[in-house]
Amino acid sequence: MRVIFVLLLLANGLVWLIAQNYLDPGPNWRPATREPHRLDSQLEAEKLLPLDAASYSQRLQQAKTASVAEKEASEKNSTPSDTETESNPPATSVAAKPAPEGLVCVEIPALDEPTSKRLLASWQSLKLGQRLQQKRQPDNTQWLVFIPPRPDRPAAEKKVAELKALGIQETYILGDPGPLRWAISLGIFSNQETAQQFLLKAQEKGVKTAKIGPRNPDAGSTTLTLRKLNLTEWEKIQVGLKNVKGWAKRDC
Repeated sequence: MRVIFVLLLLANGLVWLIAQNYLDPGPNWRPATREPHRLDSQLEAEKLLPLDAASYSQRLQQAKTASVAEKEASEKNSTPSDTETESNPPATSVAAKPAPEGLVCVEIPALDEPTSKRLLASWQSLKLGQRLQQKRQPDNTQWLVFIPPRPDRPAAEKKVAELKALGIQETYILGDPGPLRWAISLGIFSNQETAQQFLLKAQEKGVKTAKIGPRNPDAGSTTLTLRKLNLTEWEKIQVGLKNVKGWAKRDC
């Protein structure tokens, strides 16, 4: 029995030596690198304290909080502020296109004949073309039944004689300068319906060339509309509008 005990003791010692790697020292074997000698060479071993479960959870939470705070501080320092972004916008490879020059539309209503002619003459150099529109509004307070203008007074008097032969006794030769000079008036009426009735009766008597129109064509008004003017054109047009009232400007 004693022999068996001794053999078991030697076997246990051998196993211990194998576990501690003492049987395979190798070329660079040093006792201080093996257990338990390595524990003796640790630095500040007195600061190593065992932790229970509660202390471990508390320190783990503190570490996570510190990590999150450090990450937020890093992002804040790397992200430019709104003020810096506005004052230093990112550079682009393509230059921004300038905004198109503004266009202007203007309407000039109720112009008398001399004023409208003066404005149109001053705008000829601008070559507005279809951007300039004219709308004539005649004076419809009185209507005239008339024979269109003759070349001269003798021709008008000859036509008057022909009208009398047809039974039209009341006539009048218009001799004032204007578009109706040497026309022959057959009658003046306050509304177009009455003038139309008179014209029908004259046609029944054989008067074929009589017409209806405003008594004074020059007494009407003209509305001028200008569209899509650039700023240079608009500056030139404004010069002629200094003494004109009622016009309205708008963007278009």
